[in-house]
Amino acid sequence: MSIIIKKDRDPKACGGTRETLDSEAPTVIKSKDMISFDVSSALGFDNDYENDICRISAFAVRAERGTFISLTLEKGHRYDFEKTCKVVYVEEDIFPTLVELVERHDIAKRNGSHSRTYGLPEDFGGSISVLYASGEAISISNNQSPVISVKAAIDIKNAFEKALEGKKVSLPAIADLTKIIYDEKRNNGGYTHSELTFLADGKGKVVSKQKYEDSKVYESEYEKSAEKIDYIKDQIEKAAMFSWSDLPQNPIHFNIKESTLTFVFANGEIVVRDDRKVPLDLGRAYFNVYFEVERE
Repeated sequence: MSIIIKKDRDPKACGGTRETLDSEAPTVIKSKDMISFDVSSALGFDNDYENDICRISAFAVRAERGTFISLTLEKGHRYDFEKTCKVVYVEEDIFPTLVELVERHDIAKRNGSHSRTYGLPEDFGGSISVLYASGEAISISNNQSPVISVKAAIDIKNAFEKALEGKKVSLPAIADLTKIIYDEKRNNGGYTHSELTFLADGKGKVVSKQKYEDSKVYESEYEKSAEKIDYIKDQIEKAAMFSWSDLPQNPIHFNIKESTLTFVFANGEIVVRDDRKVPLDLGRAYFNVYFEVERE
């Protein structure tokens, strides 16, 4: 049951706050079988602790052949910071370490607590979403204050940096990619089928068919510049998209349409759906790729 702890008269007005608590959320997790870990939190800007981190975002999800992980760090101060992001698919199981970390820092003690202050210029807090095979979960959010301690952030950073160096799951090389196919089926009966073929000169050729609510099928062909091709490949590599076919489905997905990206190689293909469980920032890579494949 969700209990309203605080609700300003007009909570959505600038500065208004709405705070709730799920009274049934467990503050002690019994399960030792974690299946996903998603923590993002600001840590302050004027600090003197390790590496001067002002924000950390760490994500891990159990996949078919190992663990898909990403670590984003923002270092420095408010208007002068450096952002780094690393994404890998490793054979290592990071979750025993994360289970112990969650227990040691008592991260579940505020489980079910959610607070949102409207009108803030940026997220000064963060969110926590941890899922277990038992169905137990930790869910916390606050856009005004950090959701983890500095010590917890450093331990998360160290655990993820160690995992990033683990043995990588074997995936095709971006240089072996010959074609990308985008397919979209919409609820109104419309569809899009676009094929981007990479050419020897570094450019690309797109052949596309689209149908909307009427019966007419619209066909088009156009060229993609070498710069656009480089951008597409960069998006794929940064998000480690060739590994997404091994990832579980995101339970929070708005099924307005069904779409896939098929990556074609000389000796096979990989099909990636748009509903995979990845961090929000990485999820944008799917849109960036299909947008370039679908449109001129």
